[in-house]
Amino acid sequence: PWQAERSIPRWLGAGGAKAAAGRARWVEIVRREGKVARRGRLPVVEDVVDSPGLTARLDRAVNQDGARGIVLLETAAQALASELAEASGASAVWLVVGPEGSITPAELTAFAGAGARTARLGPEVLRTALAGVAALVLAAHQLGRWS
Repeated sequence: PWQAERSIPRWLGAGGAKAAAGRARWVEIVRREGKVARRGRLPVVEDVVDSPGLTARLDRAVNQDGARGIVLLETAAQALASELAEASGASAVWLVVGPEGSITPAELTAFAGAGARTARLGPEVLRTALAGVAALVLAAHQLGRWS
């Protein structure tokens, strides 16, 4: 989970109670949905990070671990499908989905400095929750998980 500068829910601060409760809720959702999907391995739900924290994680993943970092941005020139096609040799793919108010220019600059690229899903702007799901479906197909 990432608390962007323009995020409406403010998870960080106030002793971390909201962040802990939100993370616990997401962990339970992952557990339940993983059981329904008969997954042998469940995704890990990390602690909430702010933009500098996410930038540091992206930097480590891209520049040390060989991952591809892709930030979804409605004004990006490159399509997500093209970015994913170029990511076939990456150790992992990180998809960053911003808040409803979009990602700030400062956040985009920081992510680019960490080696992440921007990509658009398509001509329509999707809500955050739907954009993440759409990006994961496209990535699963494009990277051969659903071939």
